Amino acid sequence: MKIIYIDLDGVVADFEKGRKNHPLSTITPYIGRPDKLPGVYQDLEPIADAIASVNILLNHKDFDVYFLSTALGIIQRHGCINDCGC
Repeated sequence: MKIIYIDLDGVVADFEKGRKNHPLSTITPYIGRPDKLPGVYQDLEPIADAIASVNILLNHKDFDVYFLSTALGIIQRHGCINDCGC
């Protein structure tokens, strides 16, 4: 079985849209450090077709899928997708 690691931010979750819409995104000290914006990781919208694409990989018999995020570390297979109700 092949292992696939999927980053959440910018691959599954639309971090850029969350950053742009955050009310503090243009205020120092957050310019250049959007990862430090309070609550920026909460309620990120999925990137178009990302959930369907990930589910295809999750259901493929030849792949063992893991999610990566610098904020949360490694989320084991199925952890994010099922917990978020997607």
